[in-house]
Amino acid sequence: MLANSYRFHNYKLTITAPDGTNSTQTFATVQDTTSNQYATYVPSQTGTYTFTFNYPGEPYVGYEKSILVNDTYLPSSASTTITVQQNSIPLPVNSYPLPEAYWTHPIYGENTDWWTISSNWLGSGNPVPAGYTSSTLFHGDAVGPQTGHVMWTKPLQFGGVVGGNQFVAGGSNPNGAVTGAAYFDGVSYQPRFTNPLIINGYLFYTEVSSFTGPTSGPTDAVDYAQGKFYGQR
Repeated sequence: MLANSYRFHNYKLTITAPDGTNSTQTFATVQDTTSNQYATYVPSQTGTYTFTFNYPGEPYVGYEKSILVNDTYLPSSASTTITVQQNSIPLPVNSYPLPEAYWTHPIYGENTDWWTISSNWLGSGNPVPAGYTSSTLFHGDAVGPQTGHVMWTKPLQFGGVVGGNQFVAGGSNPNGAVTGAAYFDGVSYQPRFTNPLIINGYLFYTEVSSFTGPTSGPTDAVDYAQGKFYGQR
């Protein structure tokens, strides 16, 4: 609400250089209504600098129906020092080092650089190609396992040979019928594992309920490392 009149005023920042000289920055109106104000300063000497902040205080001026009407902000001040040296200091550590052993999700929030090895896929599309092609089958930055492996399996829909002597007419059989006909599970033209999500080690996907509604069933949550079923909604 930049159009309102609720602002703090007359912040003063005094910077004392190592040789004792002062420079002052004054902020007549603080645009941020939460009272924050930033300032920049480029040192020209090595040694200890002192930064002193002063606020003169003021009565509340703003929304006329506020409970702060007739209140006064008291004066305040604060001071701190920093040391400027000729040699640069090491850059701050932004992340814990990458792991050297087995690890699991979720990744601790301080390990920000681990994005380079995690690459959970949260994109749209189908892991089973729709129309036999797709450009969204995997996260583009991910590096997959380099060895053969099986994590777990879970059937999504039945399919197979029907059996019996009821054949499908009009097939390639010389007698005009297809023997050993299999019933259709729909995956050729209606993908059955559409747009799953992996979040913090859990796989979320929607079950099928019919041929024409491949995503109209309940949504499942599964621990993808162990195959443990956690719930359905």
